[in-house]
Amino acid sequence: MKTIKKSLLFVIALAASTQLAWAAVQTIEPDDYASGADIVYPGVTLEMRNYQIPFTIPVMSIELGADYSSTGVRNFGGGFHNGQQFIALFNNPISFFAIDVVNDDQGLGTDSAILAAYDKDGISLGYSDWVTVPATPWPGFRTISISGSGIARVDVISDEWIQLDNLRFSVAPLSAVPEPSPFVLFAIGLSVMGLLSRRSKSCVPARVV
Repeated sequence: MKTIKKSLLFVIALAASTQLAWAAVQTIEPDDYASGADIVYPGVTLEMRNYQIPFTIPVMSIELGADYSSTGVRNFGGGFHNGQQFIALFNNPISFFAIDVVNDDQGLGTDSAILAAYDKDGISLGYSDWVTVPATPWPGFRTISISGSGIARVDVISDEWIQLDNLRFSVAPLSAVPEPSPFVLFAIGLSVMGLLSRRSKSCVPARVV
């Protein structure tokens, strides 16, 4: 019985630690805002900067439909392309940033983007890998991400028209960003089944010969 209790406590502790790690990731999701509304999130400023005119305006939630979003039906509106970029500014430096790049070419071409990270003084902290969303199958998207220390600003850079959705970030450093719920539930289920099976076998009375 003691062994069963210890095993179950270990499984619960594992699940809790995984969930806490995931809880460090915050999400800014356009579907949480009305279509046409400015996206306002505590400690974060989202801007659309046009370097050709130039001007800066807030980023809005725009409903273009599920084909132009990675989740739901709304995305970060504005039409981002070469010269008109998506910028995220953070009051408190972060360590992880991710956003979904959605192909809006309706199957006629690929879309690519890269992230640039800066500290609070505007000094470059580096770039992510280029991410390319293939033309087909369409609709489609890819997640682009960057990790580091002291990130205060992230630019999404592309020389093509792209759509963006489902921003995630974390102030605390993360070694990995798992999707915990299915894994944790599966692990707990298997562990509980194993423990119950072991317990039932131990309760079977000895066979009298």
